[in-house]
Amino acid sequence: MTCRSLLFKLLVCYGTRCEHRGKWWILSYLRKWLRADVDGNLEVVRNGINWILNPADFVHADIFWPGAKDRWDIYHLKQLLNSDCVLLDVGANIGFYSVYLASV
Repeated sequence: MTCRSLLFKLLVCYGTRCEHRGKWWILSYLRKWLRADVDGNLEVVRNGINWILNPADFVHADIFWPGAKDRWDIYHLKQLLNSDCVLLDVGANIGFYSVYLASV
Protein backbone atom coordinates (compact mmCIF):
# COMPACT_ATOMS: atom_id res chain seq x y z
CA MET A 1 0.00 0.00 0.00
CA THR A 2 1.20 3.52 -0.73
CA CYS A 3 0.39 6.75 1.05
CA ARG A 4 -1.50 7.93 -2.05
CA SER A 5 -3.87 4.96 -2.21
CA LEU A 6 -7.53 5.44 -1.43
CA LEU A 7 -7.52 2.82 1.35
CA PHE A 8 -4.61 4.57 3.08
CA LYS A 9 -6.41 7.92 2.91
CA LEU A 10 -9.65 6.39 4.20
CA LEU A 11 -7.80 4.79 7.11
CA VAL A 12 -6.17 8.12 8.01
CA CYS A 13 -9.55 9.85 7.76
CA TYR A 14 -11.13 7.25 10.05
CA GLY A 15 -8.31 7.55 12.57
CA THR A 16 -8.21 11.32 12.72
CA ARG A 17 -11.91 12.20 12.42
CA CYS A 18 -13.96 9.44 14.04
CA GLU A 19 -14.20 9.29 17.81
CA HIS A 20 -15.59 6.25 19.56
CA ARG A 21 -14.66 3.74 22.18
CA GLY A 22 -12.26 1.05 20.98
CA LYS A 23 -11.08 3.08 18.00
CA TRP A 24 -7.41 2.38 18.68
CA TRP A 25 -8.01 -1.39 18.66
CA ILE A 26 -9.98 -1.29 15.39
CA LEU A 27 -7.44 1.04 13.81
CA SER A 28 -4.51 -1.19 14.71
CA TYR A 29 -6.36 -4.27 13.39
CA LEU A 30 -7.16 -2.53 10.09
CA ARG A 31 -3.56 -1.32 9.75
CA LYS A 32 -2.26 -4.88 10.13
CA TRP A 33 -4.92 -6.40 7.89
CA LEU A 34 -4.43 -3.83 5.10
CA ARG A 35 -0.64 -3.63 5.62
CA ALA A 36 -0.98 0.14 5.79
CA ASP A 37 2.24 1.02 7.61
CA VAL A 38 4.03 2.93 4.87
CA ASP A 39 7.69 3.35 5.77
CA GLY A 40 8.47 6.95 4.86
CA ASN A 41 8.28 10.45 6.22
CA LEU A 42 4.99 12.22 5.56
CA GLU A 43 4.17 15.83 6.34
CA VAL A 44 0.89 15.99 8.26
CA VAL A 45 -1.04 18.37 10.50
CA ARG A 46 -2.26 16.97 13.81
CA ASN A 47 -4.02 19.21 16.35
CA GLY A 48 -2.96 22.28 14.39
CA ILE A 49 0.75 21.37 14.53
CA ASN A 50 2.82 20.47 11.47
CA TRP A 51 4.70 17.19 11.88
CA ILE A 52 6.89 15.02 9.69
CA LEU A 53 5.94 11.52 10.78
CA ASN A 54 6.66 7.97 9.69
CA PRO A 55 3.45 5.89 9.97
CA ALA A 56 5.48 2.68 10.37
CA ASP A 57 7.47 4.01 13.36
CA PHE A 58 6.11 2.89 16.74
CA VAL A 59 6.32 6.32 18.40
CA HIS A 60 5.19 8.30 15.36
CA ALA A 61 2.21 5.97 14.78
CA ASP A 62 0.62 7.13 18.05
CA ILE A 63 0.37 10.64 16.61
CA PHE A 64 -0.07 9.83 12.91
CA TRP A 65 -2.96 7.35 12.96
CA PRO A 66 -5.36 8.50 15.69
CA GLY A 67 -4.44 12.16 15.32
CA ALA A 68 -3.84 12.58 19.04
CA LYS A 69 -1.66 11.06 21.70
CA ASP A 70 -2.05 10.74 25.47
CA ARG A 71 -5.17 12.87 25.73
CA TRP A 72 -5.55 12.17 29.43
CA ASP A 73 -1.98 13.29 30.19
CA ILE A 74 -2.27 16.39 28.02
CA TYR A 75 -5.56 17.36 29.66
CA HIS A 76 -4.04 17.23 33.14
CA LEU A 77 -0.83 18.96 32.13
CA LYS A 78 -2.83 21.84 30.65
CA GLN A 79 -4.74 22.11 33.95
CA LEU A 80 -1.52 22.20 35.99
CA LEU A 81 0.64 24.49 33.86
CA ASN A 82 0.36 28.24 33.37
CA SER A 83 1.47 30.07 30.24
CA ASP A 84 4.64 31.27 32.02
CA CYS A 85 5.73 27.82 33.27
CA VAL A 86 8.91 26.10 32.17
CA LEU A 87 8.56 22.48 31.06
CA LEU A 88 11.45 20.05 30.73
CA ASP A 89 10.56 17.12 28.50
CA VAL A 90 13.36 14.85 29.70
CA GLY A 91 13.88 11.72 27.63
CA ALA A 92 11.76 13.05 24.80
CA ASN A 93 11.79 11.04 21.61
CA ILE A 94 10.27 13.63 19.30
CA GLY A 95 9.28 16.16 21.97
CA PHE A 96 5.55 15.65 21.63
CA TYR A 97 4.65 17.09 25.03
CA SER A 98 6.95 20.08 24.61
CA VAL A 99 5.74 20.93 21.13
CA TYR A 100 2.05 20.40 21.89
CA LEU A 101 2.03 22.31 25.19
CA ALA A 102 4.05 25.16 23.66
CA SER A 103 1.41 25.56 20.96
CA VAL A 104 -1.50 25.79 23.40
